[in-house]
Amino acid sequence: MTKYCGEVKDVMGGGSTITLTVGDIVMKSYRLCMSEVADYIRTGDRVCLYAFGHLLKTEIIIGVKSETGPSWTMSFGRFVTTLILYLTLWPILV
Repeated sequence: MTKYCGEVKDVMGGGSTITLTVGDIVMKSYRLCMSEVADYIRTGDRVCLYAFGHLLKTEIIIGVKSETGPSWTMSFGRFVTTLILYLTLWPILV
């Protein structure tokens, strides 16, 4: 799991894929684990974003911790289910 911290400078995209700039890092084509995560990422806010990356897919934002606004994280059950699917099902399909 990767942690990106800084001020959100730019947010582009919508739906399940987003491109944003956090501090000096440009995060291109990151997927959101759920569409409501986009509501927690606001321009000008200082945040820490948590992303889970699979070897064959783009990284997925699974948590947002904001200094001033609300924070959001993927539930533990959903995280475990996703991790098990990535470890068992994806290698078989790919």
